Amino acid sequence: MRRVALALAVVLGAWGSPGAADAAGPGYSMPTVVRYAVDPAEGEVVVTVEVAFTNTTSNPTGGTSSFEAIDLGVQAGASRLAATDGRGALSVALVDRGGVLVASVRPRARIRYNRSASFTLTYHLADGASPEIHVRPDVVKFPAWGFGTSSDVAVELPSGYEARADGDPMVIDTGGPTMRLTSGPIPDPTTWLALVTATRLITYAAPVGASVALASGTVDLQVRAWSGDAAWGERVLTTLQDGLPKLEEAIGLPYPRLGPLVVSEAVGGEGSGAGQRLAAAEMQVAFDSDVFTILHQAAHLWINDDLASDHWLREGLASHEAAMVTLELGAALPYDPAARTSELAASSFALAAWGSAAGVSASQEYGYAASWAFVDRIAMAAGEANLARVLRRVVAGVPSYDPTDPDQPLLLGGRFVPVDTRRFLDQLTEASGVDLGNSFGQVILGPAADAELRQRQVAREDYAALLRSAGDWGAPDPIRNAMVAWRFDQARAAMKVASAWLMQRDALVLKVARAGLTTPVQLRRQFTAVGGGADAQAELRAEAAVVDAYLALSTRAEAPRSPLETIGLWIADDPRVLLAAAGDDFGRGNLKGAAELLDAAAIGLDRAVTNGVVRIASAVVLVTVLVLLGSATIQRRGGTHYTGVA
Repeated sequence: MRRVALALAVVLGAWGSPGAADAAGPGYSMPTVVRYAVDPAEGEVVVTVEVAFTNTTSNPTGGTSSFEAIDLGVQAGASRLAATDGRGALSVALVDRGGVLVASVRPRARIRYNRSASFTLTYHLADGASPEIHVRPDVVKFPAWGFGTSSDVAVELPSGYEARADGDPMVIDTGGPTMRLTSGPIPDPTTWLALVTATRLITYAAPVGASVALASGTVDLQVRAWSGDAAWGERVLTTLQDGLPKLEEAIGLPYPRLGPLVVSEAVGGEGSGAGQRLAAAEMQVAFDSDVFTILHQAAHLWINDDLASDHWLREGLASHEAAMVTLELGAALPYDPAARTSELAASSFALAAWGSAAGVSASQEYGYAASWAFVDRIAMAAGEANLARVLRRVVAGVPSYDPTDPDQPLLLGGRFVPVDTRRFLDQLTEASGVDLGNSFGQVILGPAADAELRQRQVAREDYAALLRSAGDWGAPDPIRNAMVAWRFDQARAAMKVASAWLMQRDALVLKVARAGLTTPVQLRRQFTAVGGGADAQAELRAEAAVVDAYLALSTRAEAPRSPLETIGLWIADDPRVLLAAAGDDFGRGNLKGAAELLDAAAIGLDRAVTNGVVRIASAVVLVTVLVLLGSATIQRRGGTHYTGVA
């Protein structure tokens, strides 16, 4: 329900000659006493406004200050207007003043400076005269406000009702023959508004139901209407039968509830999505809800505080999705959210600070309109498909700086963290490639967040440069976590270290490629786990040392060998074989094994000449020994050849 601009208690003046209102006030004094007499049997509220008007605008030079008409802003649906003073009836007309409905009363004569006039205005608010007015035997609901420069409001109801006033408070007195709700003195009626609701004992008819087929399953829909209000039940059943499948498609998430969906007619409905746990499947829908409101509440079956922690985000998303489906069903929207936001600009605030407390204050109305309008802008800038993609990423538990895009979302009810304003901005940027940080600062986070958003922008630029340097390795987990948490100073310091480390990594990768080796996966794992920290630095140095040794030994192993080296390496471990084995160990990340093999190859090459000399000397000795042994053997075989003389 919307408060009618500032003209709820405005007096329009007609001047006998040019002049201006007193700068210290509105140019008049108009205390009023207002009585709303509720008659459920007749289906109407009779409004009586007692007015005491005084012109306080001094006469301009050469002219005269006067009022010839007094306008009072009345509720939409007002009828049977009448005005009287002590002498009889006065002229009164119901006119539109710039979109505000006013009762324009003409006093018997122009009211000049320091002159006064008193009169009584009456009008009727009939049941159904506007969407905001309901006066029935079982339920009464209408907006009440005051008039003039100060006011006192009373609402009178027959006994037997249970009543409340939402918005500005009223004192309820049930001690007399009638129930009275009183405001007490209202110093500024233009800022005061109460939504009066009263009910008798309500009974329900048998529910009507249907099975609604959704992409993710079938919903057993049951609608409970008040006894005697079967039309409401049929209307809500039809709306949800048609709307639930379209909401599921638009939101892009599977239906999250278990068991039947029970929808009950109520005086007021819960439309914020706060407290709607995933296991529950019940909705309280107000008896006077239009198609948009019904679908808005249904959207909160998906978009509740399990999905989004901030009130504006739940409301904006639910209104945006409900509006699309409402138009698709051929129904009208209750208002243009962008236009309403502009109308209520005087009540604007940073939407991230909006709480979920119920009420009908101007700030609440601004919150509903502005959050809806802002999500509309988001969808237009980023695309409907990307808006749905954001919700899938949230439900799938994908962090905002993770480029992963889940093919299938997790079912609601799985483990994921509700998204807040800052992470929603980051998720939207990741999903769409469009950064709406400036827009969030203006409308959602407020001017106080400007410095934080500038830090975010600089950090994101550094992050993008880091990703370019890292290539398909992506960003280290600590840096991504710091960005997700908006710890930008910490993230930027870590990115500086990581960027320097990546330069060393690139140099190492070139060496590895030149050596014909494969970079061990653990280098990437260390970077991902700790960025460019001490452990990653140690891994980098260790791998670089192995590669340097490998390259040096490869050059030696492939160089021409002297005869002595060839002899020294004969029947020994071939350095090329050892190098190949070391390369395999390096690629598997076994740096210790690779180093040991390289040491063995180096020792073999270092000792090749010495081993060659030793082997030659050993061969000479062996040959000498063999020759000597051969000579001895020949002598033994030949005997002495001695011939004795007889």
